[in-house]
Amino acid sequence: MYFKPKTFIIALLSLTSYCNTVYADSIESLNKTTLISSENCVDNSGDIRSEREDITIGREFFTSLINFRFNNFETENPISITCSLNNFSNPETFKLLFGIQDYTIQGKHEVIVNVYLDGKKAASNAMISGVGKTLLFDINNIENIGIEAICTYIETARCPDLHIVEASVTSNP
Repeated sequence: MYFKPKTFIIALLSLTSYCNTVYADSIESLNKTTLISSENCVDNSGDIRSEREDITIGREFFTSLINFRFNNFETENPISITCSLNNFSNPETFKLLFGIQDYTIQGKHEVIVNVYLDGKKAASNAMISGVGKTLLFDINNIENIGIEAICTYIETARCPDLHIVEASVTSNP
């Protein structure tokens, strides 16, 4: 089959434009909502602060939604929050972006972050200062999401705060 170059280019541009429109429409049809709120979540333990704070993680600028604050020399005492998905219609994915602020307390420390879906551990990450992490979860048929932070070792200072930068649920209408 032979196409004239001009006809082929016009057809290709039309197809590209159509695909971009369909893709944009499908993205807009998804609803993205912040999971963490007083209506959806319960603080299970520890000091969880919901003040918005401008921070850097990995030398990138973020606004922290909440932070898990460890008191002085606490270790092995988890800080956790559990959120219900009952207020979300057709939840599909959960995106969690978190980290420890750049240039925080130096010393030998690690914050373990565990994510639970309906009480079952779905992820576990060891975090240090200046490192961020993004996790995506399929949450079809999931009713609860738990986030837990544990300070595992402190040599000379308190464990650094863990900042939650994004905790969003995407639903399909």
